[in-house]
Amino acid sequence: MKKLAAIALALFSANVLANTEATPQTAAPEVTTEMLKSAIENKQPIAAVQVFNTFGKEPKLIKGNKLSRSKQRELCLVINNIQPLEKNRLAVFFKAPQAMEMNSLQPNATLNFSEDKTEILAVFDKPQMHNNAVVQCWKFGPKDPVGTYAMEAQFNSTVFKGLQFQILK
Repeated sequence: MKKLAAIALALFSANVLANTEATPQTAAPEVTTEMLKSAIENKQPIAAVQVFNTFGKEPKLIKGNKLSRSKQRELCLVINNIQPLEKNRLAVFFKAPQAMEMNSLQPNATLNFSEDKTEILAVFDKPQMHNNAVVQCWKFGPKDPVGTYAMEAQFNSTVFKGLQFQILK
């Protein structure tokens, strides 16, 4: 996991990006090198969804925000240019196309499901931090619904809206 987090930070050139000015109705724009440079230089908080091929020794970044359930892939949320506090909290809200299950192996995670199980709120106390960035990854399997997922994230008081990804067969 540490290796994947390090690679995610090193390759912070994802195709899906959100900043604190994004709106929930607007999909996050495709990232350009200029956008990343500007956000980093201006120290603006930014969040990106990245997909990694985890088959093999080293995880490899896959262009785009689509992942296949039938291949070894991980979806990572990377939040950069944030100010960590003594006690940090990461909340991630998922809106799935159909009912789904989710579990966490992390002891500091709490999962809350809507009645129809299409909305999930995952809260991580003491989220994983690497070089003042947050990296949280998930694996999806054959039972997870195919389609487009909406995602919103909040790290301490900074909110990121407009993130999305797609699960393929």
